[in-house]
Amino acid sequence: MNIRKIRQVLEINANSLLDATTQLARLNALMRTLPNKDELLAESTVAIASGGLAKFLEQANLLGARLAAVAAERLKDQIEAKPSNVTLGDLTTRLSEIESRFADYLVGVRLFALNEQQSIYLNTGSDLLAQIVCDRFPSVVFEMEEAAKCAALGRSTASVFHCMRALEPPIRALATFLGAPDPTSPAEKNWGFVLGEIRTRLDSKYPKSKRLKGTDGHTVERIFATLDAIKNPWRNTTMHAEATYQPHEAAHILQCVNVFLTQIAAFIDETGAKVESEEAIVHRPEITDQMAAL
Repeated sequence: MNIRKIRQVLEINANSLLDATTQLARLNALMRTLPNKDELLAESTVAIASGGLAKFLEQANLLGARLAAVAAERLKDQIEAKPSNVTLGDLTTRLSEIESRFADYLVGVRLFALNEQQSIYLNTGSDLLAQIVCDRFPSVVFEMEEAAKCAALGRSTASVFHCMRALEPPIRALATFLGAPDPTSPAEKNWGFVLGEIRTRLDSKYPKSKRLKGTDGHTVERIFATLDAIKNPWRNTTMHAEATYQPHEAAHILQCVNVFLTQIAAFIDETGAKVESEEAIVHRPEITDQMAAL
């Protein structure tokens, strides 16, 4: 597949697009070198022209260059018809028209190029996140994909916004694990209120004197501390339009959230149920390391 949609954005294989456009240009140039422009096309010429038009037609259709694609398909059908009444002169003229239509189309679209490191962000959630996150917190996958795509396109503040949204299911899951009731009013859905409930129930269920390393109390304390530390500098300032972020800051936050999701998914799932069995945690270091380098 040479092209795919990324939430209404087309990802184009640059090599395929370049091949299609140069193929059309080479075909046109080749036809112009042939003599006897008034003669009907020879079978060998039809084969060459048909193959070149087919390559161009595939890419033009996928890109949405409708007028150029229509013209290319019509010409292809006409030269392949038996008998064909297309002369070599007709072919060169029509090829120039198709080139012109395609050039007109490209004037009206905007193409963005991502370097090799940036293109990592266009991976799917299952490639960006550990498998246990995808399995146990499926609702965060969309937000993390959006966060990554925003980072790729230079929308750093939007990337952090989606990262903060991705943390809401873990917060609800932790509150549920500690026995907190589901919030009903808008005020109760506030991060500050939910974290307050989590702190109260943490202190009640796991007194500080019993939060020994390796215990559930110690794990919950670490998770809570991370969320509480995030609330003011990242979550509140992002959600209330108090801060904007640079690309390196968004990359750092994206990586931190990625690691946090992996850690909490190793303890509980999205319903707040404790994970009983230990499973291999895949951090995908090749992804997080490259993210950190951006």
